Amino acid sequence: MQLESAGERPHLRQQVYNACAVSPAVNYRLFSCTVATPLQASTVHPAYHAPAILPGFPVRSALARRPKITISSSTRTGPGIYGLPSTSYDTILQPGTFTTKEVAYVIAGRLIQQYQNFCLSKGIDFTRIESVRPHDNTTLFCSAGMQQYKQLFSDPSHIGTVANVQACLRMGDLDEIGDGTHFLHFTMLGLFSFRELTIGDAIDFWIEFLGTLGLVPDHVTIHPDRLEEWSPLYRHSVSIVPDAECIWSDGSISGYCTEFYKDGIEIGNIVNPLGTCIDVGFGAERLDMILNGTPPADALGTLSDTVMKIVESGYRPGNKEQGYVLRKLLRRIHVLGGTLDHPYFEQEVERQERLHSKYLRLRDKYGEMNLEWWFDTHGIDLSDMPARRTS
Repeated sequence: MQLESAGERPHLRQQVYNACAVSPAVNYRLFSCTVATPLQASTVHPAYHAPAILPGFPVRSALARRPKITISSSTRTGPGIYGLPSTSYDTILQPGTFTTKEVAYVIAGRLIQQYQNFCLSKGIDFTRIESVRPHDNTTLFCSAGMQQYKQLFSDPSHIGTVANVQACLRMGDLDEIGDGTHFLHFTMLGLFSFRELTIGDAIDFWIEFLGTLGLVPDHVTIHPDRLEEWSPLYRHSVSIVPDAECIWSDGSISGYCTEFYKDGIEIGNIVNPLGTCIDVGFGAERLDMILNGTPPADALGTLSDTVMKIVESGYRPGNKEQGYVLRKLLRRIHVLGGTLDHPYFEQEVERQERLHSKYLRLRDKYGEMNLEWWFDTHGIDLSDMPARRTS
């Protein structure tokens, strides 16, 4: 594939992804597509004036109105991705020269577009959020699509259903990256219902959507306490395996769940928070990997992609919170022998060289001090410099 009007400019990769994710692209072709960053919020796609109601899905009073699509790339304002201003390109994607990763962006964009179309066809309002900024102060980054809806889950007076695509980041996966299934930052396809849809409705929704992709789960798991009640909801369409670990909690909201598996990989789950709500999350990257054979990034690729996602969400390297995480990931890339074409990486490499020189000057005098002392007193993180501690 070839990006004709943009040539070989790699900084357009994310903008190509954005364009494909919000445009009804057919056969990877986008004509006269305006690519702007950040995308305007509260954008209603003109194609969804009258949503179709598909069989088997409950008809609700909300369906009398047009579903709304909201697209938000970030909560920040200012220059676009990679520091570029918002730009409009006459973009055409055609067969030709295109990197594997850029093709993956396009394919992933089409998957997200299919999910968006499917939700809107059901009359469900849809939001796409590309920033990993958290929706509350319980995490440094948004870790799940449900985070912004916590209050609605807990509000017994609220009734409704929404869907979204949320950029997420989980630092707990840092030591598992490169295994082909953990990505640090990932895109979650979400469906959330507050005292409206039932578990059966949610199962029907996802079996149907996966079917539109040509994907049938190999098996699903259900907690033993819900096995008798929930198993019939699958209508013998898939194998069912009991699993006592099918309980999900974010610390304040919890519920039993049923998980979907394909090729030995969990691709998503349906949670029943409080016994009255629905919280669904499916990983777009895992679906893409299974459906399209898109190869997973190696550890360095995952680190680089995560760094850029944090930067695109408006963060800078620092000594606290999100800035510290960004700096830690930049150091990890350097320690692993990688590189990144970004000023933040170059600045961090220079900073680490200065800190290393400082450590060499001081280590004989303070050799007995522990790692915490070195970091708190001199800002030297020896855990990320194992090869240098004796050099």
